[in-house]
Amino acid sequence: MKKLTKLIAQADQGIPVASESWTLAQFLSYWLTHIVQEERRPKTYQGYEGVVRIHLIPGLGKKRLGKLTAQDVRVFINRVRRECQCCRHGWDASRERPTCCALKTPKCCGSHLSTRMIQSILAVLRNALERAVREEIIPRNVSKLATVSVPSYKVNRGLTTEQARRVLRVSREDRFHALYVLALCLGLRRGELLGLRWKDVDLDAGTLEVVQTLQRVGGELRFVRPKTENSERTIPLPEISAEAGEPSARPQASVRCASTT
Repeated sequence: MKKLTKLIAQADQGIPVASESWTLAQFLSYWLTHIVQEERRPKTYQGYEGVVRIHLIPGLGKKRLGKLTAQDVRVFINRVRRECQCCRHGWDASRERPTCCALKTPKCCGSHLSTRMIQSILAVLRNALERAVREEIIPRNVSKLATVSVPSYKVNRGLTTEQARRVLRVSREDRFHALYVLALCLGLRRGELLGLRWKDVDLDAGTLEVVQTLQRVGGELRFVRPKTENSERTIPLPEISAEAGEPSARPQASVRCASTT
């Protein structure tokens, strides 16, 4: 009687009854193909697809979408957190000389996922279920009730002044010397540095434009637009960077910036 009352209440609110025939695996496949692949960047799709294939479908895929509970999600997250990935995926068994899990007397190496990875798995599940809610396939996103601890990160101090000077000295005759100068002076991401072209650099104005990045997706290199509008920006070049880009300072056409187009 309670279930019937709940279904009637959902119908009155315009919320369709969750599809009893859909498993989570089926919905995740639909979500990846028709939503993520169409609306998100290739690198994002690659990351989501890996999490779905390696973790979510094996762990929760058989669950009915309309019957998935917060308890199911919590138990799944706890299990993934405890599992040794070497034991689970048979990594040691594929080695020429097993060293741990595949020995005659197995010795688990305790290769666990990082807190950051656990957080990512839960985030992908939340994103998928949130879309199911938006499309009125399910009434609520139960994965929001599950939490994981926030990872702590050490402060990266970077290179010291002397280390930076040493890098510049050693790389002076390298064809990518100007690229090293930009990395040290501007702190650009690797994909942003590799996406630079000569037409993005204005030595007369002393500026550099970040308008694309280079990413490796499925073994293929692709130029894509930066992830956010704020990532597309014009940056003033310090004098040392401008000097490194001058033709006379370019050993072997120094900074081709990964692309000459």
